[in-house]
Amino acid sequence: MIFRQLLVCVAALMIGAPAAHAQDWIVRGAGFGHGVGMSQYGAYGMAQQGAGYRRILGHYYRGTAIANVGGRTIRVILRDGERGRLSFSGAARIGRRRADPLKRYTAVRVPGRIVHVRGVGRFRAPLVVRGGSGGVRLTGRAMNGVSDGRYRGVIELSPHAEKKLAAVNALPVDLYVQGVVAGEMPSSWDLEALKVQAVAARTYSQTTDAGGELYDQYPDQRSQVYRGIAGETARSNAAVRGTRGEILSYRGRPAVTYYSSTSGGQTESVEYGFPGGTPTGYLRSVRDPADRISPYHRWAVRFSRRTLQRRLRGVLRGRFRGVRVVRRGVSPRVVAAEVVGSRGRTRVSGDAIRDRLGLRSTWFRFARR
Repeated sequence: MIFRQLLVCVAALMIGAPAAHAQDWIVRGAGFGHGVGMSQYGAYGMAQQGAGYRRILGHYYRGTAIANVGGRTIRVILRDGERGRLSFSGAARIGRRRADPLKRYTAVRVPGRIVHVRGVGRFRAPLVVRGGSGGVRLTGRAMNGVSDGRYRGVIELSPHAEKKLAAVNALPVDLYVQGVVAGEMPSSWDLEALKVQAVAARTYSQTTDAGGELYDQYPDQRSQVYRGIAGETARSNAAVRGTRGEILSYRGRPAVTYYSSTSGGQTESVEYGFPGGTPTGYLRSVRDPADRISPYHRWAVRFSRRTLQRRLRGVLRGRFRGVRVVRRGVSPRVVAAEVVGSRGRTRVSGDAIRDRLGLRSTWFRFARR
């Protein structure tokens, strides 16, 4: 569902494209991502046409209303401390003890759920590290790809799994969203589109839980791309301030605000976008003409038979002869299909074909070139 996945997937498709003389199949498709809920390019297109963020949100999440979440704390895991140690700087306090923001400290996991900070002392987990005005700087590369990143709120250090020491960023929801918006949507886009992203990201953080007691969000595509202070811009922060505390609710409860890059012109109902999901009134397929501004609104990828046979190994029986769609959703993304080979057919999900071939979405069809 993440905008930053575009570059990775485009690169994968380019690498997978065979030489022109070997291409004998073409896959044509639409959209980028699962297509459920808000289309980021569609939101951008609607904003360019003069729509305000509330109208845009109402278009993608039908029947929802604006509510206020208050000051809930979000916990994001940043490092997993594979060797049981982590370093940080920018600390004003380590536990209840004063610290030097200019000094770099090293924390080490020791037996008994104790965290030892060299030169400072031992603390029972979770150890809370509070930063100064510039935030706490976490040394090394975090799960979000940021090296030596700075983070608002506090860093909680806790033993995690076998011999690991986790660093979790705990902070108010609006400060969390400040680190998300520009990681999910270009901050150069219209302010109303950025406000849509802010409300969607804030709501999503309230209705998903990735880790249980220790943390509730990943800092990457598994949840939402959160980059801390490095991810903030003046425009994206303005969008967060302009929607302070706002979330979407449906029948009095927070909504699950899925979103993805590009709908292809029509979003998908949740039970087809995520097969097996429960039909939900606010996550229904809607027409999305403003999405046509996306470079991924329509796309095509060429494959040789040899490439298809290699990538479909394990589900292909014999030589590749084609893909027969068994069931489509509303949009119409492929829910189920048969991989047809010279020795028989194998039924697979649309997601399985997308993953194996590196396609941008499950809205696709195969044809001989």
